[in-house]
Amino acid sequence: MPRKIEPLQDSWIPALSQFLKAGFCKPGDYCDFAQPEILRWKFFGARGHWNVPRSLVLRKGDAILAHVGICTTEFTSAGQQSAATPAVHGTDWLSREEGGSLGALLMLRAFGLAPVQYALGCTQAAERVLRGAGFEKILEVGVFHRVLRRKNPAVWRAIHGKGRALARQAALLACDFAQSFKPAQKARTISARKVERFDSRVDQLLQQSDYQATITSRSPTLLNYYLQFPRQNISGWLLEKNSECIGFALLALIEKPGLRHGRIVECFLRSNELNLWSDALSALRVELERMDAALITCCASTPWMSEALRRSGFFRRGGIPFLLRDRKKLVHRSRPFHLSYLEADLAYI
Repeated sequence: MPRKIEPLQDSWIPALSQFLKAGFCKPGDYCDFAQPEILRWKFFGARGHWNVPRSLVLRKGDAILAHVGICTTEFTSAGQQSAATPAVHGTDWLSREEGGSLGALLMLRAFGLAPVQYALGCTQAAERVLRGAGFEKILEVGVFHRVLRRKNPAVWRAIHGKGRALARQAALLACDFAQSFKPAQKARTISARKVERFDSRVDQLLQQSDYQATITSRSPTLLNYYLQFPRQNISGWLLEKNSECIGFALLALIEKPGLRHGRIVECFLRSNELNLWSDALSALRVELERMDAALITCCASTPWMSEALRRSGFFRRGGIPFLLRDRKKLVHRSRPFHLSYLEADLAYI
């Protein structure tokens, strides 16, 4: 029976859900990302102007042998009149053992959708494969944590994993427990106001920004796509100083077994002034505290973001590799990269 690569069809989503759960999740694991309603939103929801399939499958008969999901975006520079460079990020990349090199075939087909490809987060084995395919590791994005429920074991498992408490792991756990008592700076000048939808103010902030960084798309359309997440646990915020809008943010509250996990999915300010970033993150931390989060995490790819998180009571533990495949050198690299959970499917897993 012939095998061929095809765009995902809605009627195949239940089979894809089972395929991904069998490949990525153990019994009892949190596997919400593979639920049918989330896959339907992820691959068919209105994400932007791109008219390309966002999920490719390779089937034999009715059986799925391999799959790759595709996040579409563009690299650009905040506040700069620079061209937007189309880029894609692969997610839910999986092939059965019997499929052999089928996963590679899907990856190559996905590469053809844009001149630039990137990955934010992958296993060491996947990183070796990507490097062999021409990806370059650009940086390690720091992961910062703010512990709000120290007595909850699920908090520490989320930070340190489920491995045995070896000597080094025990020392790191003790270090992080001590760091969780670090007092947090209070927001002095910035407040966060919840919004149901983002509008043209986001475009204005991006255009008027003096924030010197290379970013991916932060369009209102993309931000509103995240607000349509089926669990309705991603919220939008405008960041204001003296009633003037100077930034925007996305927050997520993910319900996992025994854990209410808060995430600062995105925080963008039109300025790179450290004190403003520190105040903004403090204001967002307070909002997640009001949601009764047990743990808050946030990514940091710039020095000022890292320092602002520390001032707001966060500590760093762990990192996420950022890899880029940009053979024509289209992406601006002289500025720092502003990267967050918004880059892929990390906002809700």
